[in-house]
Amino acid sequence: MNEHIAEKFIDLVAKLYDLSDKAIEAMRVNSAEIDGALGDYYWDDIKDAVNTYFVRKNDKTRPTLAKVLALLETNDRVKKRVPEPDENKYHLPRTQLWSIRDTFDAVIRTMVQCKILEPENPIDAPVAPGYSLVDASGAPILNPKQFLRWQVADAKAVRPDVFAQYKSTSFWEGLAIAVQARLITLRVRDWHETFYQLPAATKAVIRDRHPGATGVVNEMIAAWPGYAMAGVMEVR
Repeated sequence: MNEHIAEKFIDLVAKLYDLSDKAIEAMRVNSAEIDGALGDYYWDDIKDAVNTYFVRKNDKTRPTLAKVLALLETNDRVKKRVPEPDENKYHLPRTQLWSIRDTFDAVIRTMVQCKILEPENPIDAPVAPGYSLVDASGAPILNPKQFLRWQVADAKAVRPDVFAQYKSTSFWEGLAIAVQARLITLRVRDWHETFYQLPAATKAVIRDRHPGATGVVNEMIAAWPGYAMAGVMEVR
């Protein structure tokens, strides 16, 4: 919560409505109430709400807190402040953007599965590297975080209009926005499922574990037309 939003709010209202010293002092007495009511919102959004009320609603009588809150709560582009994380505890990325929340959550779950992000609880960590981000050919992406940053940067360059409707997004929110808009396709390979789909002859060579089997298996997999999509899922 922003516990000092009242100062800015009072200054703005006093300027717009030319309040008397007595009226300003009365508002300052209620600073704690103002902080409690508006402290969960970003100042830019609060300022926009007050200015909107002044221009469109009433330029004579200052708005009550309830009216400012109503403008904030009914504006789909306004999001509440993300609580500051405990510096002594690891937190997975969060979002307050309800319009991308399902996709965002799916992206973050995928990053944990692929060991790109750590889980909040160590007990939830994948036991083995059972999942990987892969490219269109099915090959594992060796530097996934850098690859994803390039992808998001390219998506913003190609469709800036898609991102313009969101304010102050994090990298992970930007990735979710691009995935939801189909500007980025995230492919994840389930290696266990891939093994089950391998041709019987290839699995037989893997099970034999004879010297030189790795090279033989790699050649057989490279020659298998189904490898690119075997065990591969798209994140949506």
